[in-house]
Amino acid sequence: MVERNEVTYSIGYELLGITFQLTTDDHEMKLHLEEVLEKHVAFNKSKAIDIEIFIPFIEPNKRRYLTRTAPDSASILANIQFSYGARPRCHWSSTAPPLIPFNTEAIDGKFFAYHAAAITAPTMGTVLLLGNKGAGKSTNALALCKERGWSLLSDETCVVRSRDLVVQALLRQPHGYTVDAQNIARKSVLRFSDNLWLKTEKEGAPILAVELILIPGIVKPHSEEVTDKKIATQILTRHQLQFGGTPESAQGCSRALADAVKLVQIYHGGYLSFSSVQEHIVCTVSRMFK
Repeated sequence: MVERNEVTYSIGYELLGITFQLTTDDHEMKLHLEEVLEKHVAFNKSKAIDIEIFIPFIEPNKRRYLTRTAPDSASILANIQFSYGARPRCHWSSTAPPLIPFNTEAIDGKFFAYHAAAITAPTMGTVLLLGNKGAGKSTNALALCKERGWSLLSDETCVVRSRDLVVQALLRQPHGYTVDAQNIARKSVLRFSDNLWLKTEKEGAPILAVELILIPGIVKPHSEEVTDKKIATQILTRHQLQFGGTPESAQGCSRALADAVKLVQIYHGGYLSFSSVQEHIVCTVSRMFK
């Protein structure tokens, strides 16, 4: 018979303006949660707790669904217990990630999300990097942080507050390329504490959206501004994620964002052209402030 661990560990974190209290009775899970939420853990202890979550031991192959949408009902982390406000605890029953529970009353319809990285250029504003998988969103965002001193808001999912279109930090551990002893670039998790160049912001006002489009064979990247607001709305909607709210209100957010920011498409040939892609982004932002 396995004895139950009577020790309870508690972690507080703040995300999207909401305060969470996590508890777990498993030390391995405590360490994992602290690592995943590294940049969100600290919050004002005097603030009231909005959401309480109990997380027991979760198998390593399912832990990614703590912060990423589960692909099907079989992957739901149903052994997690969740309570909002004064309501009684219930088992988690959604494919939404429990550490970012966007389908709860506190979040639903108040935020919208895009498959994009978000970075902030000092004194200027936030840039969204939209694109399909493999388009270079994370790699270029992290390079601009490391080489240009920009700050990271998110490397995969960009969350926008609907009432004022301000981009919110979603600081999950980013994935970046590191070169191993055999000089092979491998994608791995980058810990904030190990990479001090990874400066961060809590939120940022968007000024520019860039759609990265991979076309193998292009040697020199080139950019085109999208001036038609209807087309800009369609591009933003294409990269929008299901994040609560209705489809109509989500499209309304994309229309408002298209009116508020400049949108540029950058066509590139892949990893070897990324330094030029970054130059295009930096030059576009610089021209906006001349």
